[in-house]
Amino acid sequence: MPIGLAGTRGQDASGPIYPTTAQLVGEMAATVADFGDSGATVVMLQPMPQYARWTPWTPDTCLAAASRVTSCEYPIERTEVWEPNLWGAEQRLARAGRLKLIETQRLFCASKCVLFVHAGTQYRLVFSDDDHMLNFYSAWIGRALAQLLSPVLRAAA
Repeated sequence: MPIGLAGTRGQDASGPIYPTTAQLVGEMAATVADFGDSGATVVMLQPMPQYARWTPWTPDTCLAAASRVTSCEYPIERTEVWEPNLWGAEQRLARAGRLKLIETQRLFCASKCVLFVHAGTQYRLVFSDDDHMLNFYSAWIGRALAQLLSPVLRAAA
């Protein structure tokens, strides 16, 4: 997104200080069109699932309050994306052939979304808060993300 058209919704005394969903969708479509017109292959990643937006818990408060770690897991059917209208716009652009959309949810959730994943002899924490992945997890999934991107990038070459 162009600088100035990203961020959390909010307002100050003078009114809204962040872009509306319609502005974000419009800027995204314009950016995709500009890159597409240049002959470039435009690739976007699916937004990562939000940690249980249907509960007041964040990963750390759930872990602190729960008697079992598994009670902080949630079924994949309950996942949400931060901005469903923006996600819908990305899907429409992909269906129209304007961009390649890489679905990444499987990097975070299988049949359920968990706080920890087993990585060899270690367990890795996935979320740092309700809508950000932990930097260590981000680095750890790098090779898996490369595997998802490789076919798209090879086809574009």
